[in-house]
Formats: sequence, structure tokens, C-alpha cells
Amino acid sequence: EEKDLAFLKQCKNTYFCLSEVTYKNGRIYGNLCRNRFCTTCNSIRKATLIHQYYPILKNWPDPQFLTLTTKSVKAHELEDLIIKQRKIFGRIIDKYKKRHRKGTGPKIVCLRAHESNFNPQQEWYNPHFHIITPDKETACILKKEWLNAWGDIQTKPWAQKIVPVQDMEKHLIETIKYGTKVFTDPEA
Repeated sequence: EEKDLAFLKQCKNTYFCLSEVTYKNGRIYGNLCRNRFCTTCNSIRKATLIHQYYPILKNWPDPQFLTLTTKSVKAHELEDLIIKQRKIFGRIIDKYKKRHRKGTGPKIVCLRAHESNFNPQQEWYNPHFHIITPDKETACILKKEWLNAWGDIQTKPWAQKIVPVQDMEKHLIETIKYGTKVFTDPEA
């Protein structure tokens, strides 16, 4: 019951999000609800992230768009798989951070987003990472380490895609949008 009241409060805040705006000194101000399901706040969040990352990423020499995935799972396995994926990716980054400090490996830099697709007909989920790397070498290292960590049973090389970034803004939006998506009920 308490959760319902908290949710109702969030819904009310979202309903009134930016219902009043003030124009002062050539700028518009308003109160945002900052709820995860508010389309206005998500749009602002997405624009802020793009504005923050684009100046850095546009200077990367040979940016690559990488997708890392595993086999799809049913709902009861989803949380465990997401936790495991994040752990494995974290281990890969830590491994190369240590190597870089020792002077025996490259520094791994990337922008990463975690997404999960849902197939309502088969009722399975496919969590995966979208990653932008500064060069092909970094993308290949991440792909190789990902495949080694999961093995042939859980993932396949052909499912891990590396694509050169032709339009940085498009790929940045593709990566960032998953952190600012509105969630909906697949039955609705």
C-alpha cells in the first residue's frame, strides 16, 4: 500500500511537470518532476547527456559502435543475467586498467549503455550493451574478452557487432537513448 502511495505521488508530480514556467532574463525556468517515466524529464536528461559527451566523442580518431550480448533468457533469469553481465564487463575494464597502470596494456575508454529487448511472442529478454569506443583496437579487445568470459555456450562471435561510426551524433543518441527510455507494459 505504501508503494502505491509513492507511485501515485510520482504520477501526480509527472502530471504537473512543467505545468508552470517562468520567463526571466531570456530564459525559461520550471519545476521538473525528474521521474523515470516522465517524457519531458527524459528528453531533458537525454539532451544533457548528448551535450556532455558529444564534444569528447567527436574528437576520437576512429570511433566504433560495439554491441555485446548473450543468449536471451526468461523473466525469472533476467535480473541474474544483468548482474552477471555488469560484473563481467567490470572485470574486463579492471583487468585492462591494471595492465595500463603496469604499462603492459592499452587504456580502455568507452561509453556504455545497458539495454534489454523483450519478445512478447516468445516471452524472452535479451539484455546487451551498446558501446562506443575511440578505435577499432579497443572494440576488438572488448569483444574478445567478452567472448572469452562467456564461452561458446552463452554467446557467439557473430552476435557481437562492431560497426564504424559514420555519424557520431546518431550513434551517440542510439547509445544514450536506452538510459532515457520510457518503459511500457508489453500487454498494453
